[in-house]
This record gives sequence, C-alpha cells and structure tokens, in this order.
Amino acid sequence: YGQLANANLANSSMTVSGASCTLGGSCTVGYSGLSGTPTEVVGETPSGTVNNSNKTFTLVNTPISGTLQLYLDGLRTTAFTISTNTITMTTAPNYGQTLTADYDH
Repeated sequence: YGQLANANLANSSMTVSGASCTLGGSCTVGYSGLSGTPTEVVGETPSGTVNNSNKTFTLVNTPISGTLQLYLDGLRTTAFTISTNTITMTTAPNYGQTLTADYDH
C-alpha cells in the first residue's frame, strides 16, 4: 500500500519519479525516459586505429547504459570507460588485436 514494489520492463528503460496507490486499488506512477524496444548490435568493430598507442574508439551508436560488452581478441574485457559512443581503453590494444562490441541502443 502506497509503495511501488517492482517494475518489469522488457527491453525498455524508465525512471520512476513517484508513485501513489490506494488501498486495494490502482497506482499512479510518474515516469520519464520510457522508450520502445532497443536495437541489438552484435559484433560491431569500433572505429579507431589499433596501433599499440591509440586508446580511443568510437561506436556507431550510443549504447543503453549497462548493455555494452566489449571484446579484445574474442575475450570480454572491462578495462575501458564509455562516454556517449566513445570508448577509452585502459591500455591501448596491440597491433593485430581485434576489438568488437555488443550492445543495445
């Protein structure tokens, strides 16, 4: 009563700004950012030069927060940061290494 317990949104995201419920009745929820079904990207090669010194790579789209999975030579890595669609690697990939990304946008 008077509390929003769970919100399940398949393939969507939303920010809940408040909820009020009546005993045994309905709830009114304020929200923003509700979007439709995202597009899944699998195996994208980010643009940027793999040359043992470049750490910055760019995706075609901006990933939905928390969906980016980045792979270096096929192994998942977490040694990066992301800002909009720009990836900054902790360590520059070596010549000949491959970088691929899976994400929703």
